[in-house]
Parts: sequence; C-alpha cells; structure tokens
Amino acid sequence: METWRCATYVNWDVAGTTTSGTIADGLSVVTFDNTLPASTIGRATSRFNGTANGSCNMATTVWYLDEIDVQFRDNPPSVGFNWEYGPASPSFSEYDFESVAAHELGHAHGLAHRIAPGEMMHFSISNGSSIRSPSGNETDGGLAKMAYSTVPLCLTPSGVSGPMIALVPGSCALPLPIELLSFDAHVHGKEVDLVWTTLSEANNDFFSIERSTDGLRFEPIGQVKGAGDSHEARLYEFTDKDPLSGFSYYRLQQTDLDAHYAYSKVVKIQMETKDVFIDILQNPVSANTLQLIFDSPEPCLATVEMYNAAGQKAGNEILDISSGKNLPAIDISYLAAGVYLAKVSCGSKTVVLKFIK
Repeated sequence: METWRCATYVNWDVAGTTTSGTIADGLSVVTFDNTLPASTIGRATSRFNGTANGSCNMATTVWYLDEIDVQFRDNPPSVGFNWEYGPASPSFSEYDFESVAAHELGHAHGLAHRIAPGEMMHFSISNGSSIRSPSGNETDGGLAKMAYSTVPLCLTPSGVSGPMIALVPGSCALPLPIELLSFDAHVHGKEVDLVWTTLSEANNDFFSIERSTDGLRFEPIGQVKGAGDSHEARLYEFTDKDPLSGFSYYRLQQTDLDAHYAYSKVVKIQMETKDVFIDILQNPVSANTLQLIFDSPEPCLATVEMYNAAGQKAGNEILDISSGKNLPAIDISYLAAGVYLAKVSCGSKTVVLKFIK
C-alpha cells in the first residue's frame, strides 16, 4: 500500500477485517483464496459502475471504481512454492509476497500488464525474484491515472462523494529518499560502466548495485556509499569488471539510514559472447512435446533433467547438439499436467528453466 501511496499519492487506506470473503459483494476485500486457477498466485479484480445525464455522452457520463478485490493463493501445492513475506529476499523455492502484492495493487490502480522484464508490472514473476518498487514508467502511469481521477466530475453519482482527493506529498509513511535523475549502463571494452546522478538525497545510506541474467532474479555485485543528505546534483559511478556474457540487467537498490529501501529502473546491456544459448521455444508447452532452443558455438552432448513441483526427478534426456541453432524436441507425454523445472547442461553452461504442461 505504502509503495503506491508514496509514489503516486493515491488515497488508499486499510480498514478493519471482515468475515466476508465473497467477491462482488460491495466490499473491497484482500484475502487468501485457494480457488484461484492453477498456477495463478495473485489476482486483482476491479468492478466499475456508471451514471449518466441526458444523452449519455462523454461529457455527461461518469464511470467510477465501485469495488476492488485482491486474492492470493496460500502456499499452493499446485504451484509448488511457498511465500516469502520479507523483509528477506525470496529463496529459489519461494515467491516474494510483497512483489506480487504490489503488482496486484498496480492493477487495482488501473495499470495493465507490460512486457518489461525486471519491472513490477511485467506479466509474470519467477520464484526467487523480487521486484518491490514501480519503475519510472509505471509511476508515471499511476500519476496519469491520478490526474484523471482527481478532476471535477460532470455529475456526482449517488453514493459517490466526488473525485478522489489525492494525498499531499509527505503524508505517506515512506518518504521518497532520493531524486534520481538518471541511471545508465555502458559497455567499455570488457567491462560495464554504471553511471547515475541524483538531484537530491535525504537520509541516503548507500546504493547496492544488482545484476541479473533474466531481469527477474537479481544479485548484489557491489556497493557505493550515499551522501546522506544532499541538495545538489551528485554523480556516482561503478564498474562491473567481470560482466556476464550475452544480455545482462542492472538496477540500483537504494537503502536509507533507517534500513528502508527502494529500487531504480532496470537497464539492459549486451556483451559479445561465444557462450551457448539455451531456452524453451514455447511455454506453456504442448501436451506431448517440450521443444528447446540451443544456439551453440560448438557441438555438445546436452543433458536434460526434469523435476516436478515437489522437487522429485520426473525425467531425463540426453541430446546430441551440433554447432549453430538446434531445436530438439523431447517427448513428455508421460508427464502429468503441472509445473516443472528442467535443468539443462551443454558443455560448461547449465541453466534451470521452468515450464508448464
């Protein structure tokens, strides 16, 4: 709640508990609900109402949000992973509850899914990854929705007090710690230079530089001390002297002196590589076939180990991979429907891929 309140000043609040878990009952409810569809760990449903005068045109019609219901699955066996409620980061066997909750509240705020790996409103999140703050684009989207929602109404529907009154800056629980002007990554020979500029800082302890291979799971690779309190522009730099081959994603985690933290946008770079590329061609997969993609600089004998959601080994295959692009197909007709992990090794490269049958 505070993530969106502090980023956009949306006037949300938390009321008391209720014994009603019914959807579409006039109450906005947040609940655990294990009747969600398989492999769905969170869902936000917004219900609108409308009132019109006269000819019912754009100038005489008001649509307003009447109810928001948010449901979370409670450690679902069908998904096979548990929640990490924080503040620790999730392990590989956990989903990050704060990330999923903030994502669903983004939907409640009026934001749709995006194809933006590493950002909060990306259409999916993997176990072991955490994305707990909206990106600059997502914050701008929330602010645009607030600008629309706070203008005077052409009429006031029955039971509606009027347009939303936004929170005033400073009234949310978590103050915005820094004003980040820019954050960029540049390939410099065999290294990656990260550069960012702040316009102001308040209570800023340090920056953690985090890196990811997929834009979802980030690991810290360094730290830069912050200025504490500053009212002038400051330039920061960090060099990744041992970058990853292929595509990499970087972000900043800014931490206050009181241990609160927030994330920057995610930046993406590509290093020239001769490493093998491994991925799944289509996911969810077809009923009987798991088709993989290999792009290898040289031949290899690849192994594929498949595990079910309980961590039990469900299958094993050996593939003869030639140099260049390969699209081998594996028969998985014997596997039951569900979520699986495929551990794929080719030469010195090993990846773990999740797929749904």
